[in-house]
Formats: sequence, structure tokens, C-alpha cells
Amino acid sequence: MAVALNLAGRESKRREEDRYARGRVIASFLFADVGIIHRAMELAAAALTKAQTAGSRDEMAAAVFDAYRIIEQADTMKIAAHMDKVVDLPARHAVAVAALPDNVKAIRSILIDQVNAGSSATVSALRDTADSCLAQISVTRARLDAFMADFEPQFVG
Repeated sequence: MAVALNLAGRESKRREEDRYARGRVIASFLFADVGIIHRAMELAAAALTKAQTAGSRDEMAAAVFDAYRIIEQADTMKIAAHMDKVVDLPARHAVAVAALPDNVKAIRSILIDQVNAGSSATVSALRDTADSCLAQISVTRARLDAFMADFEPQFVG
């Protein structure tokens, strides 16, 4: 009985080590792309914070447009193309990376509504857009911060 438990424990540990190794490979493959999107989220958040504190509607609209332009450049295609491999990441990172394409798309769609509104966008609508996007970016960035913190020491010398 003790031998069987010991063997089962070893097998479980070996499987966990294999999964961790596969997760590291996937993380290394996606690390740069996740890092670029992480940086885009930081820059978009800065632009949206500027929109919240802008003195005029035109300054707000310009800041929202800047945020849109930044988010529009965030390419999630590589991540979306390898979604089947994301499951090998540790669970909290798998959730964060798997949700990333949808999160970027949602933020982009909120921003595009205001960009398309152009000069008819009201101060209230621009402020609501900034608030809504900042909330989504905040959640996304927190998840990406954890991914970057866990893997950056391994991949950046």
C-alpha cells in the first residue's frame, strides 16, 4: 500500500513537472507578445487618464483617440492562434492570456464608438468611455502584471 502511494505521488509530481515545463515553453513563446500588449494597456490607460482630467471636450476627444490608436495597434493574433496551447500555462495565467484577445476587442469597440462619434461626442460620453475602458484595462493589466512578474525573471536576463 505504501509503495503504491509512493509511486502514485511520484507519478503525480512527474506529470506536474511536465506540465510546468510545457507551460514555460508556451510562456516563452507568448512572452514578447503579452509584453507588447501589456505596454499598450499602460499607454492607453495613461491616455484615458489624461481624458478624464482634460480641460475641454476637444482635449478629451483627442486623448480618447490616442487611446484608441494605441489599442488598435495591440495585435492579439499570435495569442489567439495558439489558444489551444494556453491551457499548459499555470491556471491563473491561462485565464489571463486566454481572455486577452476578447479584452482588447472589448476595449477597442468601446473606444471606436467615441472615435466614430467625432465632434458629436459629448463630454459626458467621453468621460464614461474613459471610465469604462480604464476599469477593463485595470483588470486586464492586473492579470498581465502577474504573468510578467512570474515569467520576466526567467526570460529577461
